[in-house]
Amino acid sequence: MTVDRVDPKLAPGVLAAAAWLMGRENECDVTLLQRAHFIGLLRKGRSGGPWKCDGPLLAHLLRQRARSGRLPKDGAVLVGIGEMIARARAPEDAIESILGRLFRHTYPETVRLRILRQALDLARPKKTASRSLSSIYESEILSIMDWKQITFADQWIRHPEPLGASYGYGIGFVARVLLLNDPARLRWLAKEADKRRILPAIVGSIGEACFWSESAAQRVLRSGVPLFAGFGVAKLRDGGEDGKGWKTSDIDTALVASGTPIEGRIHLSAFMLKKTVHAWHRQKDRPAENRRRRAILKIDPHQAIGGEHNAVHQIARLLEDAPELERWRAAVILALDDALRTAARLDIDPKRLWTVFEPSLVDAPEIRHRFAMAHTEGPLRQAALEEALTTFDRLAGVRHPERISKENFDAVCAERELAFWAANSQVELSKLKKQSDAGHDAARRIGRVEAALRDFVLQPFAATRFHERFQNSIGRWSVVLQFAFLVALCDRKAPLIRLRDEALKSASAFLPVAERFAYNPTWAEAVAGLVADAVSPMEGTVVQGWIDDERQPALLRAQLIWGCPAILCNDLQLATSLIDKVATRKATRAAAGRNASHLLDIFDRAAVAMMRENRFDLYNYLAIPYNKAVAQADAVLAKSVSLQTLLAALSADAEARQNLLSSPVWGHSRLSEVI
Repeated sequence: MTVDRVDPKLAPGVLAAAAWLMGRENECDVTLLQRAHFIGLLRKGRSGGPWKCDGPLLAHLLRQRARSGRLPKDGAVLVGIGEMIARARAPEDAIESILGRLFRHTYPETVRLRILRQALDLARPKKTASRSLSSIYESEILSIMDWKQITFADQWIRHPEPLGASYGYGIGFVARVLLLNDPARLRWLAKEADKRRILPAIVGSIGEACFWSESAAQRVLRSGVPLFAGFGVAKLRDGGEDGKGWKTSDIDTALVASGTPIEGRIHLSAFMLKKTVHAWHRQKDRPAENRRRRAILKIDPHQAIGGEHNAVHQIARLLEDAPELERWRAAVILALDDALRTAARLDIDPKRLWTVFEPSLVDAPEIRHRFAMAHTEGPLRQAALEEALTTFDRLAGVRHPERISKENFDAVCAERELAFWAANSQVELSKLKKQSDAGHDAARRIGRVEAALRDFVLQPFAATRFHERFQNSIGRWSVVLQFAFLVALCDRKAPLIRLRDEALKSASAFLPVAERFAYNPTWAEAVAGLVADAVSPMEGTVVQGWIDDERQPALLRAQLIWGCPAILCNDLQLATSLIDKVATRKATRAAAGRNASHLLDIFDRAAVAMMRENRFDLYNYLAIPYNKAVAQADAVLAKSVSLQTLLAALSADAEARQNLLSSPVWGHSRLSEVI
């Protein structure tokens, strides 16, 4: 043999594979090495590097053997071919296809299983290997039959890394041959590999195949192995950007065709729903933020990054990005609707399966309600709506009102439109119940907790005696009142009178205390806005009574007096003084922006009321709240539409109305709905 002979320390199975490919199974190892070198199949790398294989020659010899009908009789041949491919530039897909067809159609089942076991035995490590996935995931134990492993599969597809110790390339090649030609056998292969402590090699090979090939990701769904199916789903759903990739319904259809059990489909749809909700959160507000930033730069170019001279270029870039942001938002909305429908279809027992789907809703009240409404109308939707309301019940303390004064209040979760979507769920739930009234059902839900909160908060010196417990109770009382008003006003033309009146009675006690002692001003502000919505359509004497009650917040009194043109024209001095109080409620920069929002809201209420009652003579009064709003510090967007444009819109000017509707501030106002 020459100095260029192949390295005698070959990977396991290489000599067996070379012997079979060359048709020289009965020759000794030395002769085989000489022959392999002579024809160029195997040779050392340049400068004494590791050995190499001639890929095209390997494929040519394999095709010849396949046509001859002389089949490999030992699993070492399969392992060896895999090692040779790893050291060659070979048409791997073609080789895997040839071996797969040969393997699938020619061998008896017993021989096929024996050869696969031999391949696994050859890759078995001499020392016992750990089942730990990797150094990074060392706390994880490989459990391929657990459908909850879909999260790990998704993480691995996005950030692939070696799993466990190296067992050579050959056994991974065997796994890929089965994936391409007989994916249903992967479950048996994984079980046998686990017995020999080489399961990470199989998992890594399947994961890598899915990472590089969408067709492999589709085939692996037929494996019946939860972790492998997770690799496939993770690859198929990842389209490179939000809204792309396979939709949840498409993946579920593929799972059904692959014979995936209902348990697996449920967990995989829950995973898809969670990823889709996250994408929705990322994209839903980006077009509005783009419009908001453009408006700010047009009004105040000094806020441009790098100085005023860059404002024009930044506005142009924002305009250029706007269509793509709208496209992404539309795509994630469609994907979310699809995911909600698919998950709801699989939620065959909401009371039992809610714990599976609830984490996928990522604590978003809107998504929780929409998921419940996506269920088929009837008992399933009713059960889902009841489960959707459990989060509100827990945060508000509905189930155990006797303990609320001692329990912490999760203010962050409670401020994310919790009461609004809980009220929607309550209204829809009452519709499904025969002979049920939403007002009565809502009162039963919150009656005991409202009484307990009122008794605790209104104790003498409660704010100083109980500190955090008092603040927690103020927050809960605010959420409960918001829920009551939103249910009572679900139909503004036909409010639920009894619930509304009880809520107003409770709010009249809540607002003075919350305005004075609450650390979080939004608790009182949210209730005040709903009280204004409830009281404004009532008789003038009722409205006047709330306006004259000096215990109530100036914000509420201003909203009421400016929302009632008849009272406004008779007491402009009081209306102006209340505007002054709202404009100076807080002295901080953050509060100034909030004050401007409240002043524009008062303008909005007043303009709609004047239009409704045809009080065109009062339009000039609108300059009072508007001028106070634009004078606030850090309230640039208050100037996004000029007073002249707003007054022109009220007077039916088409161009002015179009400007109002396109404004990031006024586009979703009460006035925009009226005009």
